[in-house]
Amino acid sequence: KLDMADDESGPMARKDPTEFERRFRVPFEVHGLLIHQEPAQRLDSDNLDTGCTLWPAAHAAADALMEKGSALAALVSGRAVLELGAGTGLAGLACAAAGASHVVLTDLSHRLPLLQRNVTANRWLSMFGACNLEVRELDWGREGAVDALLAVLAPDVVVGADLVHEVEHAPSVARVLSSFFNACPTATFVWAQEAHNAMAVAALRKLLSQEVGLTLRSHCTFGQRGLVSIGTREKHGSEVLCGKRTREPPL
Repeated sequence: KLDMADDESGPMARKDPTEFERRFRVPFEVHGLLIHQEPAQRLDSDNLDTGCTLWPAAHAAADALMEKGSALAALVSGRAVLELGAGTGLAGLACAAAGASHVVLTDLSHRLPLLQRNVTANRWLSMFGACNLEVRELDWGREGAVDALLAVLAPDVVVGADLVHEVEHAPSVARVLSSFFNACPTATFVWAQEAHNAMAVAALRKLLSQEVGLTLRSHCTFGQRGLVSIGTREKHGSEVLCGKRTREPPL
């Protein structure tokens, strides 16, 4: 099990090839979910693909979703869920395990084989849990990408873990979320974020408030600097989720 207290558990901290193999190649079992990882291209570079490994934020999201009596589990149960920048897909797969009816895991095209591998490894979620699980490409910088995805799924819940690492990433994340919430203003945003870069996190929080119109509320903390937040557009937060009538989300 991933050590949530290890703030240096990311690939940038791994130098020894043996440790690299353990960190990137060994699958993890998280709340009954089998999560495969992929190695980065080079052993001698700090410029590693962070999308290929489990990070504490995704693990924290899964913990919050799978906790007995979890408010987040109640939020996703029977709902359509979209995971942004899914990486290994842990957060989205945890939504499926918590009772979501439809989950779409999205990332860049070169990440999709790993996502599909993890969907296949956890196919019991579809066979016995009756969740429709899909893997689809979503390039945040490509015009029309969000519209194409919205033709497939109008999400009730949008989930993201570690969405921002640098200040310059914040506007693109905000633009994508703005597109989803403009199309589906009654959706709920679940965001697990470790403060790798406090300025980047602050920049995204500001944009989520000012440009997306989300009000973020703290759900739980993890590690030393991690936070799981729930965001809604206040005037819609107690009405419906993407056209489906519901009671106010249990926060």
